[in-house]
Amino acid sequence: MAHETQSSTQKPKTVNEKIMESLQHPEYLPKIKALLRDKYGLDVFQYRLPYFLRRISMISKKLNTTNLFEIYNHIQKSHEGYLDFLNTLTIHVTEFFRDKSLWDYLRDELFLKILGGATGQQPTRQNPYRIWSAGCSSGQEPYSLAIMFVEAYKKYTYKSGRPMTWSLNRIKALPFQIIASDINDRILLTAQEGIYSEKTLKNADPRIIREYFTKEEDGYHISPIIKEKVTFKQLDLFKGKFPVKFHLVTCRNVVIYFTKDQQRILFKRFWDSLLPKTNMVIGKSELLPIEINKYFKLIKLSEHVYERKDFDEKGK
Repeated sequence: MAHETQSSTQKPKTVNEKIMESLQHPEYLPKIKALLRDKYGLDVFQYRLPYFLRRISMISKKLNTTNLFEIYNHIQKSHEGYLDFLNTLTIHVTEFFRDKSLWDYLRDELFLKILGGATGQQPTRQNPYRIWSAGCSSGQEPYSLAIMFVEAYKKYTYKSGRPMTWSLNRIKALPFQIIASDINDRILLTAQEGIYSEKTLKNADPRIIREYFTKEEDGYHISPIIKEKVTFKQLDLFKGKFPVKFHLVTCRNVVIYFTKDQQRILFKRFWDSLLPKTNMVIGKSELLPIEINKYFKLIKLSEHVYERKDFDEKGK
């Protein structure tokens, strides 16, 4: 009876505890983190422990081993081992126009206001509207941004009494540029190819698909003119120099995997990359740390759209 009472009062084990119990030589967990940082420049100390452990669990299944010493050796001895880990660490579940209400807001409100000179200056070819898609994965988000900006421009010219006959070649002259970055160079190659399955287009209007994609045997090819508007680059968000002078930064469903301290660092760096009175969009499951509220003002709660606050470092 005493044994039953003791068992009934035991707390259920957490997912982290279950994963750790399933792994041999757990002392190699910090060694794996240090190896990735020191040999390959990938600082995984920034990731929350539950997320990192789930990635380790996936690697162990792929290698058919629960021995962290063997996983350590796999990463140490083979660059392919590092790439295996990198591909497991970064999540690439994405699609075009994910969260439809956000894209409607960007097209019908934010971009339209920008084109109307709401910030005091309309975009021009000499001073284009600059967008940064951080953590762009396989490219669906930056291409969606490009398409929505073009769609907003069509609406703008119609409302201003200057409707145009649009062709894809006309898009070349539109005053916007998009930088798309990700830590994973393999996934960036997929993004640069711009070939997608029908499944990733499930949120796209049929007209959008007709106008901006060409269906081929291997999938839907994004228009070459849209591709020209997006520049892809490899970037670790916690290392190296950030690009600057942006009017919009989107970083959706990325920071949720980082520690609170790393989130604070990252949002401050985004603030530094933005021009005055410009915008940032984060994922709907993400929140700004309290200390970062002094840097951004929430302007669209349902879509997690923020405006950059302007003040000196003393907060004035």
